[in-house]
Amino acid sequence: MNYRKNTLSAISLFSGAGGMDLGFERAEFDVYWSNDVDGTACETYRANFNSGNVIGPIENLSKSLRRFSEVDCVFWGPPCQGFSVAGKMDLDDPRSKLVYQFMDIIRVLRPKSFVMDNVPSLATLNKFTKFREQLLQHAHRLGYSIDLQFFPLLNLAFHKIAGACGK
Repeated sequence: MNYRKNTLSAISLFSGAGGMDLGFERAEFDVYWSNDVDGTACETYRANFNSGNVIGPIENLSKSLRRFSEVDCVFWGPPCQGFSVAGKMDLDDPRSKLVYQFMDIIRVLRPKSFVMDNVPSLATLNKFTKFREQLLQHAHRLGYSIDLQFFPLLNLAFHKIAGACGK
């Protein structure tokens, strides 16, 4: 973390093509590192951003993140298929379990803040109450106060990507 044009720093996990990263940059964060497992998404990301972008599963990359222990924010948009009403809504889906990997990264890095973006059903359905409570308790044990919010930012049907999380 040498060069900083802004006052806040961040790393991005499950970055895709960089939609959340763009929002964080516009909010004056320097995004130092990002990753995704999709090579095409990473190519698009690299064409639009200057941060280091790494292809690969986060489970294999998490140890390399220790160098960002002083980062202000870790943000991520994990796979939603296991939580989405358009998907399986299956907590046993391996992609659903990546939330635990994220919380382990938070435990190691201890950023000042973290943001997790996912589908509304994870935050609202009774089916996920126990899972939500465990996640919130884990964050509280790490010393974080959690503000669970739902922001309906886009009309996905209008943008012709409705149900994208169900694949």
